[in-house]
Amino acid sequence: MDIDAIASLSTAMSMAKVQNEVGIRVLKMAQGQSQVAADLIAAAAETAIEIASQMAGDAGTRIDITA
Repeated sequence: MDIDAIASLSTAMSMAKVQNEVGIRVLKMAQGQSQVAADLIAAAAETAIEIASQMAGDAGTRIDITA
């Protein structure tokens, strides 16, 4: 191998390493965002259940027999 080929190979390997590291960081960021979205959905569901419970109050506990 001549010096140019070794330099080209070294450069290509360095670029591949950087690209892999960038890809891993992007993947980790995407996973973090997915977790945030899942947490928001869970919180929204809990809030919806609480609101429904508060609105229901005593609904269905009395029978109106007047006509």
